[in-house]
Amino acid sequence: MNFVIDKAKELNPTWLIFDDFDCVPNYLLNENARYLFDECIPTGITQVNVFRLYLWGDDEFFPKMNGDFDSLYRSIWAWRPKDQQVSADVDKHHGTLIGTQDEYAYPIELPMCLLHKSWHPDTIEQKMKRQNAVGIEMHHPLEFAGEPVPLPEWARE
Repeated sequence: MNFVIDKAKELNPTWLIFDDFDCVPNYLLNENARYLFDECIPTGITQVNVFRLYLWGDDEFFPKMNGDFDSLYRSIWAWRPKDQQVSADVDKHHGTLIGTQDEYAYPIELPMCLLHKSWHPDTIEQKMKRQNAVGIEMHHPLEFAGEPVPLPEWARE
C-alpha cells in the first residue's frame, strides 16, 4: 500500500483518494465528489471521512457493521498529501492507515457513502478458504456482522 501511496504522491495531487478495491462511491458521492473537494471543504481541513456501507451481496447490508448509522461511524477516504502524512501500518495485515487526523477531518454526510462490497453469498466460501489458506483467520460474516437487511434506495452505484 505504501508503494501505491508514494507513487500517487509523485503526481502532486491536491487530494489523494484512497480506498479498498472492493469499495465504490454510491451515486450521490460519485456525482458530488468534485463539488465537495472544490467548493465545500474549508481551508485547514486535511482529511475527508466518509461512511462505509458493508454490503452482503447486491441488495443487502449489515447495520451492525455500520454502527447502526451512527454519524461518527466514518473513516478516512481522502487527504491532502502536502499537509498530512498518511501511510499503511506495516505491522498490520489488513491495511490499517496511520497518520489520520480526525480533528482536521471534513465529514461527508449520509446519504453520500461508499459501498463496501466485501462479502457476497455466492463467493464467501471461496474467499474464506483463500484467506485461511494464507494464515489470515476469516469467519463467515453471518457469524459476526449481524443480520443483513435490504439496502436503502440511495445505496446504489
